[in-house]
Formats: sequence, C-alpha cells, structure tokens
Amino acid sequence: MRSLPLCLALGLSLLPGSAAAQPDIAHWTETYPAVARIITEARAECRAFGEDAQLIFEPGAITADDLDGDGARAGSGDWDDVVVDFNHIFCNRALSFRHGTGGAPVYFLADGQHVAAWTTFGYRVVRLSAGYPAVILIDRHGSLCDGTGVDPCVQAIVVSDGAFYTPLADHRVESDE
Repeated sequence: MRSLPLCLALGLSLLPGSAAAQPDIAHWTETYPAVARIITEARAECRAFGEDAQLIFEPGAITADDLDGDGARAGSGDWDDVVVDFNHIFCNRALSFRHGTGGAPVYFLADGQHVAAWTTFGYRVVRLSAGYPAVILIDRHGSLCDGTGVDPCVQAIVVSDGAFYTPLADHRVESDE
C-alpha cells in the first residue's frame, strides 16, 4: 500500500507538461500572426472536449530556426522561420488530440508567414553548407515509403523564397494555410 502514492506521483509526472516549464506562447503568438492563427484554431478544437479543456505546451512546442538560410531575424531577435510542433502540444481533455499512428502535425513557417505542415513523429534540421537553405528531415509513416507503418521513412524538405520543396512532390509544394 505504501507504493501506491509513489506510483501515483510517478504517473502524474509523466503527463505532458507536468515536469518542465511551458514555453512563452504569448511571445510567439504576438510576434508571428501565423502562429497565432494555428494556436487559436487548435485551442478552439481542444475546447470542444469541455469547458475546462486547454492546450498544454511542452518545451519544443514552438521554436525558431533559419530554415531558408537567409539569416533574417524577426523584430524579437528570433530567427524569422518558426516551427510549431504538435508532438509537444496536447489537449488536457484528450491527450491524443492531433496525434495518430503517423505522428502529429508539424507546421513550418518560412519568413514567419509562408506555412506548410506535415504529419510526422519528429524532425531534424540539417545544414549542408553555409548559405544553403537547411534541409528539414521528417520521420514519416512507413506507408509513404511503400512500407508498413513501422518501417522507417524519411522525407527531405528544403525551403527557398517562401516555398517548400520535397522529392515526394513533382512540383512546388503549396502551403496548407
């Protein structure tokens, strides 16, 4: 019986957003209108699960990076390219909110405004050489690589002049927004 409180404490500490401080969402939504639109839409969807439903933001939920290699920064001093990663955003009333067997949506914003989103388990930004746009590698559901869900599959994306390019498309990828 003495182990019950310990198990409860350990279980609660594994809930999203319970251990680390949440990122400053107001900073991101005030600096980047496209981020505000994404978060506002997600909050409304979450709220449909109940009046007390709210989004939980873990570290890594919203980050800035130089995805297009232009070196530009926003007025806040952050890079002007932003990533909103729903692998780190949860709804307290529905922890599987926007999460599925293929991962969760990750929104990439070039110059803080051009938006494209892919469902993924995670991503990594790789720099091949100075002055060249970063290559975004995203972990995809295995079915996109003619396999099954558990088979490894990686998609490469390059951002240039506000457009997103990937080998899985035989043309420029249009924004989801």
